[in-house]
Amino acid sequence: PCINYIPLHNDVLLFCVCKLTEYENVQGEAKASMNSPQRVYRGQELIGAKPKPIPNTISNYHSEYLLLILSNPPKESPDGPLMQKLLNSDPKGCVIFYTLNSPCVNSCSTPTAKYSIIPALDGIKKHKGPKAFVFGQVWKHDENKAQWEMNMKEINIKVPLYRCNNAGCTRCVDDNNVVQARCKANYSRGMNTSANHFTSLYYLFCYLFF
Repeated sequence: PCINYIPLHNDVLLFCVCKLTEYENVQGEAKASMNSPQRVYRGQELIGAKPKPIPNTISNYHSEYLLLILSNPPKESPDGPLMQKLLNSDPKGCVIFYTLNSPCVNSCSTPTAKYSIIPALDGIKKHKGPKAFVFGQVWKHDENKAQWEMNMKEINIKVPLYRCNNAGCTRCVDDNNVVQARCKANYSRGMNTSANHFTSLYYLFCYLFF
């Protein structure tokens, strides 16, 4: 069904996620790679990362940073960012950049922060195929922060922003630049926010490309 599916604007996520089962055989390999010291999985059409400790500090390079900017910091990669490499491999393909927690205000989503991912999202913005930035839940330290709402709008300027869980998906910023209520508050403990509405792969991979 996927190969014959022609996505409409509002069906981008369904079109992309429809293809996920093709890559379920890499789960073990991906999980092992992300638990290694490098903390990064490099697949042909699927990449993932976990936070990586910054030497001599109590901080981490966040997963978003590892995929969008430097995959083996502080070293520069001769091939450039992993995400850009995948985008270049299929200029009109479908891409979903997924994170369980929304990008944090202190590091990732504030445009002026040292490790901000906002400038790096230009690569996805320029991508000609269907695209979406998806998160499962609001990072617990950012709930009810005005800066968080501003930062989510910054992401949405670059890439259409969605929140997805087992109840479905919500487009987070409307045409009037208002962040939707369903995207701003975390659910009760009884609500599973890990996006298994789509596939068990969401439990294993921080970010998805296909």
